[in-house]
Amino acid sequence: MKLDDKTLADWDTIANVIIPTGTTGGIVKKAKFDYDSQNVYVHMEMAVKVSDGNIFDFYMDTDNKSTTGLLTSEIPGGGYDFLLEGPLLSQANGLVQYQHTGGQNDFAFNPLDIAEYYKLGTVQEAGGIVKFELAFARGKRSGLTGKAGTCGIILSASNYSELGYMPGQNHTAITLDISQ
Repeated sequence: MKLDDKTLADWDTIANVIIPTGTTGGIVKKAKFDYDSQNVYVHMEMAVKVSDGNIFDFYMDTDNKSTTGLLTSEIPGGGYDFLLEGPLLSQANGLVQYQHTGGQNDFAFNPLDIAEYYKLGTVQEAGGIVKFELAFARGKRSGLTGKAGTCGIILSASNYSELGYMPGQNHTAITLDISQ
């Protein structure tokens, strides 16, 4: 994936598309994921405007153990070790990385100060749909150097009222095979 080419055309070759069932995705329409030895890539399409200032919550289970990390019924299937949260599209360097620190039912996270752990690529807005791509640096987060990662995404309004979900509200998290 090329994040600096001002196009999303390279995503056309990725056939594995995740589309939330029925209305469970809310404003999230679809996503694609890819990886290489350096990054895990995400491409999403949503019914929003960049100017809405939506808050993204990327929940990541990087050790693939449901016995560690936060458990949540909104995205079952993972014990989330990291939360990447913030207004990704409307604020430069908008995502803050947090590591889970409490019990599995405790929403307890400590902020981490790790430079350049993600990069936002091309963002396109047309006809009420925003499409974007980003990359998470595998070497900047423990576990993403392994063979798999589990994730779920919640998209909220700027007041944190939830608007969208990937793979869908109350649907089992996405497990990414990043073994090659």
